[in-house]
Amino acid sequence: MLKLKNRNCKNAIAMSSSNEYVPYLSVYLLSIISNSDPKNYYDIVILESDITDENKKRIITLANKKNISIRFYNVNSLFGELDLYVSYFSLAKQCYYRLALGEIFNNYEKVIYTDIDIICNSDLYEFFKIPLKDYPIAACEEILWSKENRKGLCQLGRQIDNYVSNEVGCTDKYYNTGVMLINIPEFNKITNFSSLITVALNNKFINLEQCVLNKVFNSRIYTLNNSYNFEICSRIYKSDKNIFKEYMEGIENAKIYHYLTSSKVWFNPDLPKGYIWWSHARKTTFYEEILQRMIQFNVVSRANMKNEIANIRSEIVNNQYNQKLLYTMKHMLYFNLKKYYYKCKGFAFGRNKEKYKKKYKIVKTLLKDANSLNKQLKRIRI
Repeated sequence: MLKLKNRNCKNAIAMSSSNEYVPYLSVYLLSIISNSDPKNYYDIVILESDITDENKKRIITLANKKNISIRFYNVNSLFGELDLYVSYFSLAKQCYYRLALGEIFNNYEKVIYTDIDIICNSDLYEFFKIPLKDYPIAACEEILWSKENRKGLCQLGRQIDNYVSNEVGCTDKYYNTGVMLINIPEFNKITNFSSLITVALNNKFINLEQCVLNKVFNSRIYTLNNSYNFEICSRIYKSDKNIFKEYMEGIENAKIYHYLTSSKVWFNPDLPKGYIWWSHARKTTFYEEILQRMIQFNVVSRANMKNEIANIRSEIVNNQYNQKLLYTMKHMLYFNLKKYYYKCKGFAFGRNKEKYKKKYKIVKTLLKDANSLNKQLKRIRI
């Protein structure tokens, strides 16, 4: 349990980080401090288990104002021995740290908890003024998994609509927990750390702790305006769906930009509003390291891309079927017409029926494989 830093302030801002992500943590913290109000006290707590003393010192130097406090809380005593399921996230246990918020911040009234792949575009302290009443959590709906978008969506071999309804247990909204305002007393009335961990251990959720919180709190989450957690994701800003187009109209008024999914702003400066993140990055002592990592990442990515292209070329050149496939890709309309023609001819009788039925199957398979290869090449080009 964490002691109050300031007896007159029972609100805290919390996040988690590993030592590897400290450079990106510093950028986020600087955005909080840059938008802070000297009238407010900012008690910032970083949950961690492996951050070095040197990096802690560098982070603490960011708190160069009397109303800013930055400190660290080691969670090894809570998570050290737990074997928690990981689907595809690299931070593993760091994701689960938010399940311990009620335990760690039991002395507090409200806690803002966020991911660190975000940037503040306003005073984060304003979040504390949101009237939660008896709601334990306030969060934004996950736009990618809204009712309209999860129909027909499949992830990790699961139909998302069915998964959210039956496995997570959300009949209506599913929330993104990358930015949350926690009402600690109400949170602890409903559940505790042990119970939340039990739910996590007994399920293999796609979004790990996010699904745990959605399952446990379900209809008791207060819905925040999307501006409090504005998602920067290619599936949204590159989409032609009306719901995503309408969502992107709110980008100029966002209070927080969340660069979620694998396309991180520290590797891709050209992301929407990426320049805001980089304007803060230039002011940190980690700037050169951030640049070095970005260059290294893009060099490796380009090398992997060349290898993938070379492998595809080799398969095409050395395989007669793939040469036919390449020809099919260049003449998709022609082969689609052939498929339709053979399908119609398949209604004939006798030998002709079997002949055209066989041709139809061959062309259908060619078109299917050609579409698959086109998708591979498109992914590599992106």
